[in-house]
Amino acid sequence: MKYPFRFENVRPFQKEMMDDIFSAMKSRNDILLNAPTGVGKTDASISAALAFAIENGLDVLFLTPKISQHRIALEALSGIKSQFYKDLKFVDIVGKQKLCTNPAVNLLEGEMFYKRCESLVKQGKCSYYKRFKEYTKGDSVPEEISSSAFQGHNSMLAAAYDIGACAYEMSMHLAKSANVIVADYSHILNPGVKVPFLKKVSHSLHDCIIIWDEAHNIIEAASSYFNNSITTRTIDLAARELAATGSSIDLDYLGFSLNSMAQKLLSAKGSAFVEVGMLPESITSNPEIPKSLEKAGLEYLEKTGMKRSAVLRIARFIESWGDADESLVRIISKKGGVLRLSINCLYPSKALNVFDDAYANVFMSATLAPLRMYSDMFGIPEASAKHYASPFSPSNRLAIIDDSVTTKYTSRSVDEYKRIAERVEKAASRIPGNVAVFFPSFAILENVRRYMTIKSSVQRREMRSIETERMNR
Repeated sequence: MKYPFRFENVRPFQKEMMDDIFSAMKSRNDILLNAPTGVGKTDASISAALAFAIENGLDVLFLTPKISQHRIALEALSGIKSQFYKDLKFVDIVGKQKLCTNPAVNLLEGEMFYKRCESLVKQGKCSYYKRFKEYTKGDSVPEEISSSAFQGHNSMLAAAYDIGACAYEMSMHLAKSANVIVADYSHILNPGVKVPFLKKVSHSLHDCIIIWDEAHNIIEAASSYFNNSITTRTIDLAARELAATGSSIDLDYLGFSLNSMAQKLLSAKGSAFVEVGMLPESITSNPEIPKSLEKAGLEYLEKTGMKRSAVLRIARFIESWGDADESLVRIISKKGGVLRLSINCLYPSKALNVFDDAYANVFMSATLAPLRMYSDMFGIPEASAKHYASPFSPSNRLAIIDDSVTTKYTSRSVDEYKRIAERVEKAASRIPGNVAVFFPSFAILENVRRYMTIKSSVQRREMRSIETERMNR
């Protein structure tokens, strides 16, 4: 089989990987690939999957857990388009907030952003959405928009902003005719997002090959879409928000319920399981309660200009409390005098049903081992499983562990941060070229960096994807 591979030569094991993927697709079978960094998984998987998809009238979904990984897929697709399939159409889609061109909304966070966006569109008050509708009346889009789609979501954002239109809706519109969609896990794994997303892009999973990049993250990512929690601090903040808007809603009943649970269940223990019925039905079975809270939360955001609302968080929590999914457990815990009531997903079976919906799935990662454990976790025991060796000579792989410093929580201190900074600077001074340093968290990064003197570019926690992309140039 001759694949649409953008490079003149393949790396060791790449041809084998493409053959394995194409063979699995011919058998309409899922395949798990464990391949070390450097094999070239993205190019191999896209080339093989796309060759089969075009030959059989299918589409390809390339899904990643991180926005930074979109760029590699887009580069592979651009090379394939220029050399093999001139008519190939692909689009890069990220979360709605990251493609929002409305400055009155795009700085809001999480649930608050989505509720406010939905409200403005319904009321006909978003000029960017209106402009999008005007531009797409004839089912076509401006040339600067269609060409920007091949360059990634940040180019789309800039092009849409220039003409005053909604970049998210433009991306969705272009996705309808796309052969390949590069998107995030959440677009398919999150049950609340999957159906509206597929409807908007007019694609059916039955006609899609899904490539799951960094597939070892799937279970954790899928579980996170079902997790939720509130604390007594959340309730106190919400009460202040309601008072700020003059709302008559009283949340004392919710705080009372949490305290009653704690008295019954916690005693000397720090946490305990909670039955669904322990939160009164007068709270969880009345649909008017979350509706009125949602309305009050949006009013608070509009009145104060704040980015987040504890009232909206409580509304979402109450809505999700009664979910009958047996994989969900409810836990009450206490730490530092603060009570937390949480909903935790043990196994996201409802989200993993998408594997059966797709024409076939390609799961790949550098850490997808043991392969059979992952096939069992994904619920696809009959899937093919392939492991590939590293293409690099062992003599070129040097791994050194420095146990003279640690980021262990109990050892964190000014002296330890200084020691880490000293070790980083010493290593950097002896390594020719550029050096990348990765930290377990932004907090540790910031604490270490203040004791470093070498010139460096640093990713900040509030950076948007367009800013981090510029760092890579």
